[in-house]
Amino acid sequence: MNTYHILPTLIFLMVTMNLFAGHEKTAHGARSSGLSYADVCIRDFWALRNNQAGLAWLDKPAAGIYFENRFGLKHLNFQSIGAVYPFSFGTMGLTADYYGSASYNETTAGLAYAMKLHENFSTGIQIDYLSTFIDIEQFRQSSAVTFELGLLYEASDEIWLGAHMYNPFEQSMESQAYETIPSVFSLGILFEITDNLLVSTEVDKTTGKIECYHLGIEYAILEKTFARIGVSTGQSLFSFGFETSISSLSLQLASSMHHTLGFSPMASLIYNF
Repeated sequence: MNTYHILPTLIFLMVTMNLFAGHEKTAHGARSSGLSYADVCIRDFWALRNNQAGLAWLDKPAAGIYFENRFGLKHLNFQSIGAVYPFSFGTMGLTADYYGSASYNETTAGLAYAMKLHENFSTGIQIDYLSTFIDIEQFRQSSAVTFELGLLYEASDEIWLGAHMYNPFEQSMESQAYETIPSVFSLGILFEITDNLLVSTEVDKTTGKIECYHLGIEYAILEKTFARIGVSTGQSLFSFGFETSISSLSLQLASSMHHTLGFSPMASLIYNF
């Protein structure tokens, strides 16, 4: 039996034994990855997927791509593309994700909107269309629609508070596998200690799992050049990253380390118009 037959068989066993839950919330952007996913208070382009409330603080249209090679396995590649556009009434965003391979894959399409409710308080919402494909005759493709909701508050010039909910009502894929998509609730605090140094913290709760804590540190080495490190109590225990910008183009690189499966390199490219 070759690899292309083994992979669907393994996925089938995982689903039928109720050990597999797809479409879990995935952090986006190599900046988030470099901070060990302590991103709920970050106000940047990839707030498009990490906490939509952060989009309300953007003042320029932008487009970006993100790629993650999980544990060096091509069947676990994750890719995302997105765009945001600030209007006078708020910021709109579009995103599309693809995870997996031809035998098993998950795709997501999202439409986001964020606005400031006050000069130091914003909210954001996103509608997600989720689809799963399994190359097994009795399953094939299933889909669901869910949403995300985020809040962001500037408590002072140095402190930000953030909250985010993903799939709060635990939508399920309508298929024979009847896959329940887990809910994820996130709370975080960000400290801008100096103009060059910030510390981001977060706690996530995924239904059916214990809480996961994240801590990330970002330091501006030079203007538009950053170094990042992070630790987490989740599966990726340690991460590091780097970012530099030339004119309107930003390149972000990062890698996380799993205690048994090894490293997962990530890269994202963002263009501000």
